[in-house]
Amino acid sequence: MSFEEFLAWAETIPRETGRFELRSGRAIAKKGLAGTKNAEQAKYREMKTGLYRALYAAVAASGIEAHAVGQGSTVPLASCGRNAEPDALVYLGSKVPRDSHVVPEPVIVCVVLLPSTAKHDMSARHEFSAKLEGCLAIPSVRHYIIADPDRPMLIVHSRGSGNNHTNRLVSDPAAVLSLDPPGLRVSVAEVLGG
Repeated sequence: MSFEEFLAWAETIPRETGRFELRSGRAIAKKGLAGTKNAEQAKYREMKTGLYRALYAAVAASGIEAHAVGQGSTVPLASCGRNAEPDALVYLGSKVPRDSHVVPEPVIVCVVLLPSTAKHDMSARHEFSAKLEGCLAIPSVRHYIIADPDRPMLIVHSRGSGNNHTNRLVSDPAAVLSLDPPGLRVSVAEVLGG
């Protein structure tokens, strides 16, 4: 199915059925049926919350017309025929419609490593790599942040000029992460501390 068909289909299924994503034209269960998946440990929930709070505060302090969004939005990855559901993101400009699940042009995409995505088996690594590459292929994405609550640290992939990317590891809670463009200053302590 196409991305548009996937979105229309996803609107028809009850929330209790679980979460799905589009991979190679097929709807794939992201999490099992409601109640069959163990709850996330506090450190993962706290880091997701910390990411959102830190981005929200940075947007509010910047004066830029931007919006921070927590978990639940969908980003189409046209380059690999699928979608991603980041744990937090920032987009510029006017707000997306309230009934929309899609944020088509994020500028910052953030994910938190969970045990299911961070294990050392090749399938999880390949899956994670596909999302990273798919997000960085979106022209609007300037920064892709991976938060690792087990270490704790941030891995920041930033788009440079042309096809160049820089990678930074940030683990100092006293640091302030500059994300330019769009010109945000993010408190690392808020992210790492939850």
